[in-house]
Amino acid sequence: MKRSLVTGVAISLLLLACVNTDNQTGGGQIPSSSVTASVPSVPSTTAVTSTVSGRMTATSSPAETSIKYPDATNQLEVDDGTATSISELSKKASLVTTGTVESVVSLGRPDLAEDEYADEFVAITITPEEVLKGDRPEHVVLGWDALNVNPDGERVAIWIANGVPPPTRGDRLLLFLVPADPAFVKELGGAPTHQLVQLDGVAFLDEAGAITHTEYGCPLAEARTVSVVADSIS
Repeated sequence: MKRSLVTGVAISLLLLACVNTDNQTGGGQIPSSSVTASVPSVPSTTAVTSTVSGRMTATSSPAETSIKYPDATNQLEVDDGTATSISELSKKASLVTTGTVESVVSLGRPDLAEDEYADEFVAITITPEEVLKGDRPEHVVLGWDALNVNPDGERVAIWIANGVPPPTRGDRLLLFLVPADPAFVKELGGAPTHQLVQLDGVAFLDEAGAITHTEYGCPLAEARTVSVVADSIS
């Protein structure tokens, strides 16, 4: 499998500054390798919070619905284009929605048979809230290349892709989505239902709907709030 991220595109590793609109760096969440349904089943557990890279991320044991990420980060550049406007992002998307991350489960390391340094992917399940375009699904599940793992199976770093960290349980997001590519779905055991149109099609939100974190320089960073985005779509 080509190294894939949210969009399933080929990527190259480069050092790059992680930039956040509020100067904070995010954490992430994860789904499991035995997923057969479109929405991964998530065991019931009690979450405990721990600080990872300046944000709060939930962890649980023994059945992990949100994985504790390592403190270290690796920078990843994804060459998936740069949108010039919110209107451009909207035209590419079949679904634009806000939502909260309900669970993150490990999907394992699909390339492990070919590469002892294969990355760990996660399934991020999101419950849609305010739908700005398209029909409301019950859930959105994203497949995400989240973790750098060594040959001993230890998680050594999280991937920060174009300045965007893997979302964490409890994160509120604004998402510009299309249905997941069938080949990418197959590679990840049937888990993903959707994928981002590109990495500047995701923004982290606070409770008031302000945009706090995006890919550097993308139109969503300039919009600053969900209400401004909604006006640009309608």
